[in-house]
Amino acid sequence: MLEVKVLQTPNLKRNYTFSARFMKDVGDKVKERSQRRTLSGHDVEGKKFHRYTPEYAMIKKTHVNLKLSGDMLKDISVKAIKDKVTIKAFNFKAKFHQYMGVGKKRVIRTWFGVGKDFDRILKVLMNREFRRLNNKKVT
Repeated sequence: MLEVKVLQTPNLKRNYTFSARFMKDVGDKVKERSQRRTLSGHDVEGKKFHRYTPEYAMIKKTHVNLKLSGDMLKDISVKAIKDKVTIKAFNFKAKFHQYMGVGKKRVIRTWFGVGKDFDRILKVLMNREFRRLNNKKVT
């Protein structure tokens, strides 16, 4: 199992506690971004994945996107509790791609995690959350 934890995040001028709903939104966005980025053939840092071997490329007939059955990218879960979110990938092959490497050359393709785009994701979601909080009516 691969795991990414996002804890109560930024250092703000005011003391905000983000809801579990907000943290779930963060986790869902990270999951979605990881899936899209991987399918486009890029790793966590936005670099292109190491090429397939010529033999495997003949079978695959597509760019490197780590999608054979689709199970690896589907088996990602997001769980938010209070001000934390955990994103997990349960697929056995995911661990090999991430840490141990695959194929004869044991090529590692770091596909799962939070990359350079995390700050942008967080900023968009925080702005949306602040707008929601400011629009709440006090009774």
